[in-house]
Amino acid sequence: LLSRRPFAAGTQPRCDRRGAIAIATVDFGGTDVDVAAVHLTWPWPRNQSQQIGGLSGEFASLGETSIMACDCNAVPWSAAVRRVADLGKLTVVPSPGPTWLYIELPDFLRFAGLPIDQVFSKGAVLIHSVSRLEGTGSDHLPLMVEFSLRPEQKKPVDEDETATASVTQHGRTRG
Repeated sequence: LLSRRPFAAGTQPRCDRRGAIAIATVDFGGTDVDVAAVHLTWPWPRNQSQQIGGLSGEFASLGETSIMACDCNAVPWSAAVRRVADLGKLTVVPSPGPTWLYIELPDFLRFAGLPIDQVFSKGAVLIHSVSRLEGTGSDHLPLMVEFSLRPEQKKPVDEDETATASVTQHGRTRG
């Protein structure tokens, strides 16, 4: 993970032992956001389901405000993508369309590709757009995600910090 913004003080970026997931807590002007990048193996002939199970603790460890990009090697409507979202309590962002095309095929056939790269978010992350960028030589197109953070909602510490107001007019009668 590369970031122009600083990692949050007192946190340590981490990767799983096989390098399938990287997570760093990034400081966005005083708001900490867990940022993750994931690469899942193919569902077949590899064992993607087993890999997701092995990463379940990492998905569950994502903070309450998180954003994650994933080469899922799975379409957004698949059980694998739903499982990843459920494990991390994440929302799957709508796909911008096919991101993968067999590398030997010409780019004008991109419409026949598969949308196997996903973006997930939760908490104060507000996704504005996800778009595909020009190819860079990979069989996957890069994704550009534009997002912001919702302002932190200040909640009263206890009920004594809230008040109820009532307005009445004295001495006036309706006629």
